[in-house]
Amino acid sequence: MQYQQAHQTQDYSTEDFVKILARSYIFALANGIEKLFYVNIKLPPVRHGVPFNERSVLIKDNGDKPPLFYAHLTVANMLGELSEGDEVETIREKIDDWHIDDGQYRFNINGRIVYVLWGVGPLPPEITGKVKVTEISGA
Repeated sequence: MQYQQAHQTQDYSTEDFVKILARSYIFALANGIEKLFYVNIKLPPVRHGVPFNERSVLIKDNGDKPPLFYAHLTVANMLGELSEGDEVETIREKIDDWHIDDGQYRFNINGRIVYVLWGVGPLPPEITGKVKVTEISGA
């Protein structure tokens, strides 16, 4: 899957690649996947090129952390403690070809409610008042 996704996204900007990967993780968690693994921590010493290039690594050769690192960190911080007794509700999901255009998911993780939303759909009606918004970059 990683090789195929890398070829399908090779013409996308780094920012779009980050969004696609993060949305894929959220979609997978919302649909029952138990564990996610990422293999491109740093570039391998011998093979470069798709899918192994600077855009696909979590830590660059010079030690810098690209946007992909922060997307992984944000997903882990917000949803990383998801366990068997927790609940995930798909509120809205629109998939076009292999893109997840709209996603609205409600995670109840140990009593803590986290909404993950993107796309153009209206906010779920239960979201009212003051809320904390976290971008995929963690900001």
